[in-house]
Amino acid sequence: MSFVYGIFALFLSLNSVAMTVLNFNTMCDVCKGSDYFNYEQRAKQIKLIIEKYRPDLVSLQELRTESHLKNIVNNEIYHYHFTTLGPVSYADPSIAYKKEYFDLVDDGQFWLGKTDEFNLGWQLSLPRQVIWVRLKHKITGKEFIFASSHFDNLRDNLMGSAKKVNQYFRKFKVPIIFAADTNITEDADYYHELVIEQFLNAFDLKTSFQIDGEYQKDKDLCYLRKGKKFPQCRVDHILLSANTKWKVSKFIINTQKFNNKFPSDHRAVIIDLNFVK
Repeated sequence: MSFVYGIFALFLSLNSVAMTVLNFNTMCDVCKGSDYFNYEQRAKQIKLIIEKYRPDLVSLQELRTESHLKNIVNNEIYHYHFTTLGPVSYADPSIAYKKEYFDLVDDGQFWLGKTDEFNLGWQLSLPRQVIWVRLKHKITGKEFIFASSHFDNLRDNLMGSAKKVNQYFRKFKVPIIFAADTNITEDADYYHELVIEQFLNAFDLKTSFQIDGEYQKDKDLCYLRKGKKFPQCRVDHILLSANTKWKVSKFIINTQKFNNKFPSDHRAVIIDLNFVK
């Protein structure tokens, strides 16, 4: 019986992909807030948070440049993916994935607006985009898409971004992980447009939930506007393709303070998951 069980366990390990995913809006270096300390100090704490969970996949928002990314994510361990505009790097959002476990098959990027080319949204705003990589898991040979974005918070841009993301990723026939600061709560009409039948929310699939740091009941994942407590809502989502069999074994929200202050106006979201395709 133990031999049969061992063969079965080996079969599962070779046919499922297990990984840890971290999603974090890091709060940009030029952003100001009364409850935060300077960026150099914050960057050190953000780096510690990433190192603590040792994620296989990393999605980050509000880093401005490649140098900011390299400052908090170890390039000896991770490959990076971000956008360049001519000679200038534009690292909002950014992706990192472990060199040890994944090979890059393909990558892509599109801007969130009326066209896929560089633009300033449906309503005039900062340029917003989606970046993605298609990765091959070295052990199993299975491929999947890992994508990241940071939606603008103007109404027309939220609705346009939600519809465009959902439509764009329909063409892929592999599992998809979309980790982003969407600025969309689950009770908003934009949320329905984002997920429709295309995505499931990792939060809804979790079998274990953990607050790592200061506990605030029912106040998970929304960004800090004013004051010292986060409001009750979720906008930093990790969405998973609905046509894939996923298991989210752990869902963690990091609420650590350093010097009694948060390192960002958002909090890191970490999940452990696997899929069989």
